[in-house]
Amino acid sequence: MDVTTRGVLAVIVVVLMTVSMVVSRRGRGTLAAWLLTLGFAVAAGWAGLGILWTHQNGAEGAMTPQLYASLALTGLAFALYFGVRARAGEAAFDS
Repeated sequence: MDVTTRGVLAVIVVVLMTVSMVVSRRGRGTLAAWLLTLGFAVAAGWAGLGILWTHQNGAEGAMTPQLYASLALTGLAFALYFGVRARAGEAAFDS
């Protein structure tokens, strides 16, 4: 089994998101927001590599380049959202 860059990024995203949920449940919402910011930024990078991969290998993958592009933009939007909340010192999951 080969380990790819996209595979490593996917594992990093899962770890960051899981740790952010645990940190948030322990009352450290600002740290959770920073972890979510990083997690969504890495997820956007993963989707960006998916765009490049489908352009190099054709549309033989499970998703189209347009779907990867929408995932990348969604990841960037969430990274920006949680980054602004973290910078303002707001807890990630408080209303």
